[in-house]
Amino acid sequence: MKLTLRYAIAFLLLCLLLQELHELAHLLVDRLSVHCGTRYFLFWQMCEGATKYAAAAILFAGPAINYIMMAIGFLLLSQQSTNKQKSIGFSLILACNPLQRLQALVFRGSDEISAVRELLRPAEPFKGAAVIAGIAIMLVFVLPSLYRAFRNINTGNRWLLMAGFLIIPFAVNYILQQLFAGEHSRQILVSKPASFLPSWLVLIDLLLLACFLPLRKQIGQLFSKFNS
Repeated sequence: MKLTLRYAIAFLLLCLLLQELHELAHLLVDRLSVHCGTRYFLFWQMCEGATKYAAAAILFAGPAINYIMMAIGFLLLSQQSTNKQKSIGFSLILACNPLQRLQALVFRGSDEISAVRELLRPAEPFKGAAVIAGIAIMLVFVLPSLYRAFRNINTGNRWLLMAGFLIIPFAVNYILQQLFAGEHSRQILVSKPASFLPSWLVLIDLLLLACFLPLRKQIGQLFSKFNS
């Protein structure tokens, strides 16, 4: 496994871009169904007044992006894949911040659980039904991808590497969310930096993309061999 500083930077940028895509999916479905909703950096706020089906669709939209990317990564990690394909597949799975999804096992809260709870309104058939169903949906998509990613780590310290790939994106995402969670920060993020840009959020996303594009090839070199 070829871990370099350039790969680490590219990977963290990919993590942030996929998280922003996750939030944009929430917002897009929110705008299409309820015609409102607000997005901030790495998180969003749903409008009130949605029907239970619309609310469930809005809540499922974000995780759906993660699961699509994880499924692509899972397929790219097949035995027939090239090292480049495996590198991309592994990176996609871990860049989806799977620990963010797995935290539902501890805190009993996630988009999936909230979506199921909306579908079961006005009452769950039994206490904890939404938690069980939401966690089951999450595990069906997350565990196979993580297991295949783990099996493809070809170094002796695979447990340590896997822990790093899980914890570091989660920590970076959490820290940035907290930094931009204040009311003053939110107001700045949704304000316009210039007449041709709808908000600072768009500028931040464009900057993330601009930083990632020159480094994108690094994502396909994780499993390449070092030059002798």
